[in-house]
Amino acid sequence: MTVRPAGHTHSPQKMAHIFSINQGGEHKFADGTFFAKCDSIIRQINNAFEGRIDTIQFGKRLVFTGTKPIVDVTYLHSNQGLAKVEIQPLLAGDDIDDELPEEIFLKQNYPNPFNPRTIIEFGLSVPSRVTLKIYNSLGQEVAALLDGESLDDGLNEVEWNATGISSGVYFYRLEAEPAGLEQNSDGEEVPAKSVVLTKKMLLIK
Repeated sequence: MTVRPAGHTHSPQKMAHIFSINQGGEHKFADGTFFAKCDSIIRQINNAFEGRIDTIQFGKRLVFTGTKPIVDVTYLHSNQGLAKVEIQPLLAGDDIDDELPEEIFLKQNYPNPFNPRTIIEFGLSVPSRVTLKIYNSLGQEVAALLDGESLDDGLNEVEWNATGISSGVYFYRLEAEPAGLEQNSDGEEVPAKSVVLTKKMLLIK
């Protein structure tokens, strides 16, 4: 497939002459209607997330806040490879301290050992993009509970339902990428460093 360098714009009809597929030594150009459909789909996606623009991170990378949950866009579907989980923010009155965490932390799951459900609790001292995944003893990914989710600071808990998973030792790994900047040893503002925490748990059936 050949692609014209970035910076060029073309109508769907002209795009048909830019993309070509080599089949048995013969170049066959795509139908212009195909690109017209692609253009329509991209426009729908862009329009679905139009809204007030705000930022949550500056520095080397610019991160914008979302304008609409993906579940509200009927023609977009979430990653089916992710385990279905519900994030439960822990609020004041839930037998926890009212103050926000002073640092990012990951607690031991409970119950542990468990069968087949367990709760994983973690705290964020600042708004962060969070990934929480489960691995077996061979280092193979078993489940993705959170995958780059933007969460506010505070305490959260996620339930993992291990139905269909065999007994054994598993590891859960939390990676939190704080939003915003922090000061380095020279007093300069730099992007905050990601925090990675891992703990072990036991599934017994």
